[in-house]
Amino acid sequence: MITANAPGKMILIGEYAVLNGAKALVCAMDCNAFVKVYPSDSNQFKIAAPSLSIPFIPFSIYLNKQVEFGTSLQDDTLKKLTFFKIVFEEFNKIVQLKGRQLEPVTIEINTDEFYSASGAHKYGFGSSAAMTVALIQALLTTVDLQNAYTKPGFFQMAFHAHRKAQGNLGSGIDIAASVYGNVLTYQLGDEKGIPAGYGRPVHRWKELYVIPIWAGHSTSTRKMVRSVDALKISSPKVFDRIMAELIHCSENGCSSYVKKDKAVFFDCIHAFNKILTNLGSESNTPIVSEAHQELIHLISGVDAVYKPSGAGGGDIGVAFCDSVDAVENVRRKLNSSQFRILDFNIANVGMSVSKNNG
Repeated sequence: MITANAPGKMILIGEYAVLNGAKALVCAMDCNAFVKVYPSDSNQFKIAAPSLSIPFIPFSIYLNKQVEFGTSLQDDTLKKLTFFKIVFEEFNKIVQLKGRQLEPVTIEINTDEFYSASGAHKYGFGSSAAMTVALIQALLTTVDLQNAYTKPGFFQMAFHAHRKAQGNLGSGIDIAASVYGNVLTYQLGDEKGIPAGYGRPVHRWKELYVIPIWAGHSTSTRKMVRSVDALKISSPKVFDRIMAELIHCSENGCSSYVKKDKAVFFDCIHAFNKILTNLGSESNTPIVSEAHQELIHLISGVDAVYKPSGAGGGDIGVAFCDSVDAVENVRRKLNSSQFRILDFNIANVGMSVSKNNG
């Protein structure tokens, strides 16, 4: 049996700006996606994802290199499996180019750690990216190609598979966090006209406490990003002006983190919130929603700063503190609110895989 896991992510600064070429800052979070791969008991592949209420479903790969499920499935189940289907197909193409053949296996995917205990809420820590990284790592090991790629090479492969599954959207920042772990700067670029991402690990600022906070409800990242993209078409001058401000602020934030300059970093967080609020207002998108605004107000004044993490709206935010006392003050503030601190920390390492021949 082969078991692979990959951590989630939390963007510290750079949302939306990273999609437009800015350097952003991200950390891996110690909520993990797990993928188990072992020989199938039939001549078909099988996929199970208990977190998504998907039982063991058989599928095959035909000459057209596409996944075809062996049973009649409900539309909602097919929708849940679409992401897996595309990633698996992309991986299979790579394997064939390497002259390898993937024999039928059973694949179990577990992303329980990305959900609340009741399963009612999905946290925005990038479960699809973590699943993609863990799945590809497990399958590479299955065909003995786990050492065929450097981490940057593996990242580019996972980035392109994940991006295709997302409808050619996304910066890949979540894939980078899952691959590398810890804290890194990330920038989206291109190679010969093809999108490419570049992650660079940075020394973690251990004196800066990073606190993930649940802001109340899940949000569709794709929907939020598309709403902001619509502003680029309808009001390009407005979009370009706001984005230039966002990019400048994001890059200053990355630089001040590396330099461990608290005053500048905190100022960048305050400024980033204001620019995001303006972007949301102009695009009619609730990026800094009422929940996030309340959290900004709650946490200000206790020697800490707060911002949404990710697309905004609801979902998660992040508070930054530079002392244990400030952390405790934030906890006290939130204890009397409807918000809560999530019990996750920065993951020191990225993806990993193990093989049990027993």
